[in-house]
Amino acid sequence: MEPAERIEAAAARWLARHDAGPLSNADEKAFDDWCAGDSRHLGAYVRLEAVSARLDRAGALAGMPARAARRSWTWPAAGIAAALALAVWPAAQVTRDFLHTQRFSTDVGQQYRAALADGSLVELNTATRVSVDLQPDERDIRLRRGEAVFEVAKDHKRPFIVRTPLADVRAVGTVFSVCTENGLEVAVSEGIVTIERAGRILAHVTAGETFAMNADGQVRHEAGQTDRIGRELAWRQGKVAFAGETLAEAVAELNRYNRQQVEIADPRVAAIHVGGYFRATDPQGFAQALEQSFQVEAEVTADAIVLRARPSA
Repeated sequence: MEPAERIEAAAARWLARHDAGPLSNADEKAFDDWCAGDSRHLGAYVRLEAVSARLDRAGALAGMPARAARRSWTWPAAGIAAALALAVWPAAQVTRDFLHTQRFSTDVGQQYRAALADGSLVELNTATRVSVDLQPDERDIRLRRGEAVFEVAKDHKRPFIVRTPLADVRAVGTVFSVCTENGLEVAVSEGIVTIERAGRILAHVTAGETFAMNADGQVRHEAGQTDRIGRELAWRQGKVAFAGETLAEAVAELNRYNRQQVEIADPRVAAIHVGGYFRATDPQGFAQALEQSFQVEAEVTADAIVLRARPSA
């Protein structure tokens, strides 16, 4: 069995890496694998994160920068254990004062809806990871991977900020979705949000509008997107919806929800335009609908569904 000291040291290293900024995709996977490797791993990380929050608050009261309060997260195991021991408050006070970070995650094909302590709701799409930190002056949400819808309870004294690797989305009381699958995509159903990057406002996005940014910083801001937003949020009912997308685009979207991947082996079918609503976790049903509607045949294996044009096409 892995020694507790080694687990605590690893948790400290991961916390330091999170604190330094957004993780790369490779690091995100490595962190997820580490958490899944032993049930004690995530517990150690959450406990140490609680200590971090407590030290940040103590440092703020003393006029110290947060990092100075934390000093260094490369403490030896004995130092970590001492910090954890110093952080033992009565359970009610721990919960109220500094165990304020919640973490939610979904696996491939899963969705999850959670109520937050401020009255807001968050709904996670497939393969998504979110952390929530509700502070007295700010509601800090980190969308570390995937896609989520936020129904924000109004609180003008505490802005609701969704942080992503490319930009932050700031709201007070509104309903909007944020996706990080291909850069950043924001769709607003109700109210208004502000897109910010490095302290600069990039856009104000109102109900019925969408905003997208790629890794190169190119921006697309479009109005009159109510129908499109409805289709993009079909996953909340367990579906994917298309309205003229190419088969290649539709397959890429469907594959987000399934381990059995759909593959296009014939470029002649990749440009077919498809429309309709399909069960997100039923790739075989999707393939059968294609066979019925187009000159397409599907070869089903345990791991994949391969699409080709019929020989007669």
